[in-house]
Amino acid sequence: MASSLQDLTQHNIETIAALEQAMLAERPPAARIADTIARFCGSMAFVWVHVVWFGGWILANTLLPIKHVDSFPFPLLTLITSLEPIFLTTFVLMSQNYQGAAADRRNLLELQINLLAEQENSKMLTMLTAMMKEMNILLEDKDI
Repeated sequence: MASSLQDLTQHNIETIAALEQAMLAERPPAARIADTIARFCGSMAFVWVHVVWFGGWILANTLLPIKHVDSFPFPLLTLITSLEPIFLTTFVLMSQNYQGAAADRRNLLELQINLLAEQENSKMLTMLTAMMKEMNILLEDKDI
């Protein structure tokens, strides 16, 4: 019995993992790109890229003896850094929308499982009540 229970548990775990893999594989390319960008934007590498980028931009446009493309107060850099959050926010929201839809599907599956468990529990309680009646066992409030 324990072996079959372990087999059933393992089968259920594998089924859930397969469903998750199928959900990931079904994502449209835009969702994959948005997830990749959102994941990168939430990393320390993203911060370091910006430190190097801003530092290099400021250095190149102030100290280096070359023609400055964007002199102080750096209006082009300001424009670029003002537009960047708009696009990053869009990618993050796209990623969150997909994750929300996946969570909704998981919640629906969980609801279905809970309803099945409730039905099984009701059947067991009905059987237990019938057995107690057959054996003339009275359940008193203090036994609960």
